[in-house]
Amino acid sequence: MFKGLSALPGTHPAGLVAGRVARPRAVRALGTSMLAGLLMTACGAAARVSATAAPHPSGTASFALPVATIPDYPFPLDSAAFYYFANTNELQQLMYKPLYWFSTGGQPTFNPAESLAAAPVYSNAGRTLTIHLKHVLWSDGQPVTSRDVQFWLNLLIAEKHIWVNYVPGAFPDNLVAEAYPNPSTAVLTFNRAYSPTWLLYNELSQIYPIPQHAWDRTAAGQPIGNYDRSPSGAAAVYRFINAQAQRPSAFTTNPLWKVVDGPWKFAAYSPATGYTELTRNLRYFGPQSRTGVARLKLLPFTSVTAEIDALRSGSVDYGYLPINDIALKSYFGSHGYRIVPWTTWTTSYIAVNFTNPQLAPILRQLYVRQAMQYLLDEKTFIARAWDGYAYPSYGPVPLRPHNNLLSTAELHFPYLYNPSRAARLLASHGWKREAGVATCVRPGSGADRCGSGVKAGAELSFVGLYATGSVPLSVEFQALKSAWSTVGIQVTLKQIPTAEVLTQAEPCNKATGTGCGWGIADPNDFWTYDPDYYPTGGEIFGTGAGSNEGGYSNPVNDANIRATHVQAGFSTFARYENYLATELPVLWMPTPYYQVSVISKRLSGTLPQSPIAFIYPEQWVRR
Repeated sequence: MFKGLSALPGTHPAGLVAGRVARPRAVRALGTSMLAGLLMTACGAAARVSATAAPHPSGTASFALPVATIPDYPFPLDSAAFYYFANTNELQQLMYKPLYWFSTGGQPTFNPAESLAAAPVYSNAGRTLTIHLKHVLWSDGQPVTSRDVQFWLNLLIAEKHIWVNYVPGAFPDNLVAEAYPNPSTAVLTFNRAYSPTWLLYNELSQIYPIPQHAWDRTAAGQPIGNYDRSPSGAAAVYRFINAQAQRPSAFTTNPLWKVVDGPWKFAAYSPATGYTELTRNLRYFGPQSRTGVARLKLLPFTSVTAEIDALRSGSVDYGYLPINDIALKSYFGSHGYRIVPWTTWTTSYIAVNFTNPQLAPILRQLYVRQAMQYLLDEKTFIARAWDGYAYPSYGPVPLRPHNNLLSTAELHFPYLYNPSRAARLLASHGWKREAGVATCVRPGSGADRCGSGVKAGAELSFVGLYATGSVPLSVEFQALKSAWSTVGIQVTLKQIPTAEVLTQAEPCNKATGTGCGWGIADPNDFWTYDPDYYPTGGEIFGTGAGSNEGGYSNPVNDANIRATHVQAGFSTFARYENYLATELPVLWMPTPYYQVSVISKRLSGTLPQSPIAFIYPEQWVRR
């Protein structure tokens, strides 16, 4: 998994990631109330209309896409090239439902009403899961069956190395046996007993049944078969569907995309602009408004100015204000719109390069990172850079939405802004400020020394990379440069495009020199726990993890992460969380809201906004 990009200044941190837990018992169902109680503080769910009555939708609603971001890949088995919110959250999940759905009443919790299956039943000392599918129909009237689960899994296993969420050793590598005894039952056996919470929230959450009866072919016009049942056949089927998913000119005519189990399907699409129009799937099984909107327009924009102009003209029902233009909220508030900040299951930080050949001995010293964090004034950043539209990050678990996974170390963060402590830490460990930069004058590994590997005369000086395009981020980094300079930490800032920051901010490769020259980096993106909703952070803080930009490696942390995958209970999770909140594998930064939504008062059913940045237009009603 990876961190998605922020397309607007201060908005749309589109991203992903997350965690894993186990307790052998003979047979049991995983109670949804237990999961919700473990993960989140109780919160009232949005009022929803039952899907039992036949829907009679009418009218059209419009939703503004992030600037320069368009939905262009409907196949829910993504490579990194197509893994961004406009595809995953604003297209795929409107057309195809995952086996298990997570988002309930503003909380990132298991939602049984919108899941295709009941919670799994465990047996075989916790290693085997029996999954019972609900009676759900594809839009062509055929049932969603266990064969559709098998079909997706076969394609995934054949092409797992292209899957953006693949982590070696995790799903599907830890799946050792599959059985499909009848059309409504799937039986999955794993290599060991895992925590039911981790398994449901971070492994089963990634499964998407797809229509085997309509998609199982290797070429257009070929009869549907069982090609996926051999590894080579599954790879060929994947290649065919993947190629079709990259033919936007045929999105509305291709028979593949006419078969959906989600609430929406293609009605119109412009390959030139990305303009997308969806129409209701009247066979959708989940919560929906019987009299809600019949069509949804996903509107692309080439600039913030164009999106704001569209809001002014009334042609957008559900848009956003970037932080740079937040002063316009009073205007829109008086012209028929509600202004609603959108909180997502997200944390934010600056990556620290633990692999830089010259800097690594210095940055690996905890007291150095503590001094840097003590000078990071999140409260002031939130007020001045984000105009109040952000909240603190103190560790790997987001502070919002409010939840009961927050441990002592995060709730009582030990590194709140304190310049005098930062100065004392460096001085007490043998650093002296000379000519503006702190220099190590007491090398060695003693308690009052610079630390193991830090040479005499070493300087606290390094390069800081950060992304262009965000005024708040620029304000933060200029303020950090100034604050750090007061104690002799000298940072040479380089502001470059987000894509370049992402390319450069990776662990040092000595053979190529890539990733060896930076000290800290922030590409203006934010880590959202999706589709791994239990925030154990293996993909960002584990040794060798693909999204561990700074190459942080700590055996205690790795053991703590592994424990959260196989041991149930909050104490195990809190041990992992407390360690990282105090160990500072990164520098924790304010987390901005996903966006400041501007929603027409004529459009109801939009609140609460999903913490996973999903939208539910099938529940919207436009007056």
